[in-house]
Amino acid sequence: MVVTTNFGKELKEMIESEKYKEEFIYNADETGLFWRSLPRKTLASGIDKSASGTTLSKERITLLMCANATGNHRLPLFVIGKPKKPRAFKNVKTMPVIYTY
Repeated sequence: MVVTTNFGKELKEMIESEKYKEEFIYNADETGLFWRSLPRKTLASGIDKSASGTTLSKERITLLMCANATGNHRLPLFVIGKPKKPRAFKNVKTMPVIYTY
């Protein structure tokens, strides 16, 4: 953890010494969204506590979000999916996100 601690300290010192403004400092992070995933547990009637015979969907997309430190400039959501042209986007001309595969 020494490397992590030193990096944060050195980054803070560099930002202060170079006098970077917060509106020019950006952070980006990615996450996976399992958009067809069902709950792992269900309410089952009777004595059974869970329903058997279910499989979890592994279909997912990756999302990348990015904004500056003040939060006043957010880049469009970047979405990475599997298909080149998803059926759901068949007649869509413009979207508020950037999509790639």
